[in-house]
Parts: sequence; C-alpha cells; structure tokens
Amino acid sequence: MPVVPVSLRSEMSDSYLQYAASAYIRALPDVRDGLRAASRRVIWGAHTLGLTTNTYKKCARVDGHVTGSLSPHGSVYGTIVNLSECSLHSATVFTFQGNRGVYSDIAHLSEDNPAAARYTEIKLAPITRYILDSSELLEFIPNYDGSTIEPVTLAPAFPYLLTQTVTGIGVGYACNWRPFNLGELVKLTKKVISGTATQKDILYPDWPTGGVIEKSAQTQQTLESGQGTLWVRGKAQIEKLPYGKRNKLRECVVITELPPGVSAEKFCSDITAKADSYTSGLIGISDESSREGIRIVITPKTDAASLLKELFILSLLRVGVNLNQSAVHKGIPKLFTQTEAISEWLAHRKQAVQKRLNLQREQLEQTIGTTQAVVNFLSRLDEFNLLKLDLSKLQPLTQAEEQAIRRLSVDQLGQLDKFKQKLTELKQELSQLPSEPLEVILSELDEIAAKFSRPRSTTVAAVAATTSAATATNKPRPRTIETEIREQAAALGMQRKHMLAYLKGKKLKDMSLQAWQQHVQAWKEDQEFTTPSGRARRRTYKVSAQAAARQAGQIRQLNKLWKDKQLDGMTMANISKLLKKELKLIVDVTT
Repeated sequence: MPVVPVSLRSEMSDSYLQYAASAYIRALPDVRDGLRAASRRVIWGAHTLGLTTNTYKKCARVDGHVTGSLSPHGSVYGTIVNLSECSLHSATVFTFQGNRGVYSDIAHLSEDNPAAARYTEIKLAPITRYILDSSELLEFIPNYDGSTIEPVTLAPAFPYLLTQTVTGIGVGYACNWRPFNLGELVKLTKKVISGTATQKDILYPDWPTGGVIEKSAQTQQTLESGQGTLWVRGKAQIEKLPYGKRNKLRECVVITELPPGVSAEKFCSDITAKADSYTSGLIGISDESSREGIRIVITPKTDAASLLKELFILSLLRVGVNLNQSAVHKGIPKLFTQTEAISEWLAHRKQAVQKRLNLQREQLEQTIGTTQAVVNFLSRLDEFNLLKLDLSKLQPLTQAEEQAIRRLSVDQLGQLDKFKQKLTELKQELSQLPSEPLEVILSELDEIAAKFSRPRSTTVAAVAATTSAATATNKPRPRTIETEIREQAAALGMQRKHMLAYLKGKKLKDMSLQAWQQHVQAWKEDQEFTTPSGRARRRTYKVSAQAAARQAGQIRQLNKLWKDKQLDGMTMANISKLLKKELKLIVDVTT
C-alpha cells in the first residue's frame, strides 16, 4: 500500500475535531428529546427489555442488557440512578427501589454512594410512556457492533429537556440545565405554539428540594439568555428552644430547606470547619433531619439574628447555581433560551405526530376498504357459488380485500348488518382523526399537566432584607495579630489542638508575630520526625545530599560526617547549615 504524505498540522487538526465532535455529542443532550446518548440508550434498553410500570426488575439486569447491546462505554448504573432521582428532576423516568445513596430521600440528602446494582430495582415511571410515545416511527441506526438498532432520538410528548438536571462537559463546551416546574412548562409551551410567547415569558427553576431563588435584574438576564449564575438560598427562621440542664429557652437558628445539591451532612461539616469565622460564636449544631424534612438547629453564643445574617454570607445556606443551556442541534453545540429549546422540541414532535397520524389514517383506510369489500360481497351473496368462489363479479379487489372475503367463516356470512355497523364506525373514526399534529400535541400537553403537574417547591423572592443586611454588616474587620496567626496556622494545616499545644497556655491576643514564628518553627521541626510526610521529606533530603556529595567526590566525607555528628537526629535546616560549613555542599531544604 503506497504511503501518502500528510501534513502534521492538518492531520492533528482533523483528528482533534473528530474527537471533539464525538465528545460533546456524548456529553451534551440533544435539544429535540433532551437526552444524552447514555440516557437515551438506558431508556430504550429498558423499554426493549420489557420493563413496565407494574413490576420491578433488578438494576443489574437492566445495566447488563444496555451495556451488552447498546452502550460501548461500560456500566450505565450511574445513569439509571440519575434518571430515577426525584430530587434532581421534575419528571423522573424510573421508579427506584433501594438505597440511592447521595439522594436517598428528597427531604434528607446524604453523602453516601448508591447500593450495588444487584441490590436495587427499578420500574418505568408512569410519565415514561409519554417520553417513549411514537419513538418506533423515528430514525434508527445500528448499534456499536451492528447486532441490533437504536433510535437516533426519542420523541417525548413534552419538552423533557426543561424538566431535568443535566450536567455535561465536552471539548470546549459544557452544559448545566436546571429543572422547571412541569405545569408552568406546559403553559409556556402552549404560548409558544400559539405564538403569544414574549421575551418576558420566562420560567424560574423549580427544584423538588425547595429553596428560594433570589429575584433580581441579574437573575432575569441569566434566565433570558440561558447562561449565568442563579443565587439560591435555603429557608431559615429563629425559634426559642429549650437549652441546657434547666431547659431555659434560648433563641436558635432553625434551617428547614437547603439550596439544591447541598446535603445536611455537607452543610453541617462546612459550619463546623468555619466555626471560628462567625463573630456571633457557636455553641453547637444539631442535625435533626428525617424523612419528614430537613431540620438543622444552630445554637449561637450571643445573638441569633446576627448569626443568621452571617450564615447567608459565610455558609452554604446561600449558593450560586450555574446555568448553561447548551445542547446539540443538528450535530453542533449551541446555547438555547427557554423558548428556543421549546421551539426545537415542537418541530421534532410535530414530525413524529404527523408520521403517527399518517400511519393511523393509512391503516383506517385499508380497514375501511376491506370492510367495504366484505359488505359488497355479503350484499350479493346469492350471486356467488360458495363451493367455487369467483370474485370477478365484484369491482377490482386488492389482495387484502380478496383475502378478507375468502377468510369469512360460515357464521359471518349472515352478519351483514354487523359489518355495516363496523363500516359506519370506521368511517366515523376516520372523520374524527385530527388533521393537524398541533391538535394532538395540545391535547397531550393538557393530559400530562392534569396527571403530573404539582405546586412549586422552590419559591422566588426579591433579595431578602436578611441577605442585604448581612452584606451591609459584612465590613472588613481590622486585621489583628490574632487574625494573622489564625490564617498562618490554617495555611500550614495546623489544627486547633496543635496551636494550643505550642501556645503553652498563652492566649493568641497576647502573642507577638515574632514569638509565634518561633512556635511555628518548633512545630515544623516536630513534623519532620512525627508525620509520615515529614519522614518522607527527610529521606528525600538525605538522598539529595548523597547525590550532591557523590557529584562533588565527597561521598565518603559525607557518610563519615553523618555518622560522627549523628545527623539523623537533627532537623533538615541544621543539617543544611552543617553541610555548607563543613563540606561546602548546598542542599535545598525544600528538596
């Protein structure tokens, strides 16, 4: 085979572009059905496996079927768990049975991993039949080994992309779709269909876990453009609760909702790690969350109102949620607004519904033709010899019509009136068949909204006085020696117990920076001998010293000095000074 010379620049460019295209097609959802490739394969694989809304099947069975027949990239169990997650999506594909781990319950998120696939089960959620509707009529392609086929896209009966949380990272592109309320989405979709939607008609995300979205000009701009940051707060209030041995009433901060993606465990850990940052002081934090809902009680040392203001600034009670509505459109990544995404779904859905209507009309017309032929035959039954049936007396018949007549049983020969009634019903059904796909789409949207819509869980409010007041009071405090010392200790990884040990009973406010540096030096020296990382650095330092001595022809002198002076018991800083003085060797302590 002849060798063809190729430019390295062009070959690298073409190969990387092909890789980038395959990466973002897998990472980003298709705007038409709102699904990434892995999610689409899981849903279609579960459908072909015979999964229903009535009986559960092992996740391991679904995972094995999809992995073996459709997915060339390994296990899809994580995708199965994600598609069944009711705290992430407004419309879940699967009903999950077992421990989901991180999102084990809407009311109480945890930081655990899901149970193994052999212990968990799933079945189709009721809304899934609307996601799979008319999918058999769409385009199919061979799977990765050509043994079966898979759909290029599905054709959900509603804009499924806008009801789920989708996060993906491709080459040069990423997406962060957030879920919107299904009832509100149906209303906006109707406006898009009727052409009455305006730029001001935007939806606010609705996470099933609750929270409060801060309404502002920035939020409005983010939702209109489809890209930006949304600020979401949890819900907190001040309650008087019994405290201490005497159960004396004390004002405490009680948190009942957290921002999306923040678990009670993660929130409490963050508070504990930053305990010294709160000027109001903390006595304790208690996680009383259960399946009924989140409840975290924080007891302040001084004023509960001041602590609440600080929580909105310093803790995870207020977080920024990234919004990036990128999706694949005709093989190319693109940023979409809400109405643009709905319009693309609508165009795709109209094609699927039109194919279904054409197929129904074709089947009805064929059935009417065969029934009409049977009626004509039975009306002139006396003209035919049933022993040697000759149908040439009738008008030209199709093969299906002739077969329908020849298959008539003896009992059916006397049922002319029954066939006439059936013919009338078929003609009436054909006349009632919608002529436009929009009629079907609108009726399906009404049906979906009636069955599956629910009230909003996430509220929308203007920037609360609590947050603005907290911002106003968050003036930079004067930097003191105590602040400097705490920051240095945190940067060194020195824990509070280490600080207290080296202070030897003295208070931070009474320390000077010079005296503190001496404590820090002592701590560093101790770390060389007491911690695994310190001992590893000492071994590395010794090897570096030996290499430098060997290069200078002084390896014997170094070994003798190391033994005579017992350098293994000295700190690296002192060893470095001694080597420089005795052997003129310079070995960096940080090596």
